[in-house]
Amino acid sequence: MRTLEDGRTAVTAAPSQPVLPWMRLPISIPTGSGVPLEQVQGLHPALQQAVGDCLGFSELFPVQAAVWRGLAGGHSTAHDLCICAPTGSGKTLAYALPLLNAVCSR
Repeated sequence: MRTLEDGRTAVTAAPSQPVLPWMRLPISIPTGSGVPLEQVQGLHPALQQAVGDCLGFSELFPVQAAVWRGLAGGHSTAHDLCICAPTGSGKTLAYALPLLNAVCSR
């Protein structure tokens, strides 16, 4: 606690720590080449074709492959995911692909 200039008392917060336990275990994703679509285990064939033909992708970016593994292609019970990566790294598709795969697989 400390006293402010106007006489009020302020509580000093403890050092900042992640709120959720899973945020304490970040996963570092190495840069480099991605994973070819044909090698992505569990990717629904229709989704594989759409990503390849419509989006023109031949492979998942490293961040997409890491999220795919972490969420088991949409079949995981994990519900929380936080991605910190540069613009253009493929975060949006990394979030969306496991969701779409789960819907296609039903």
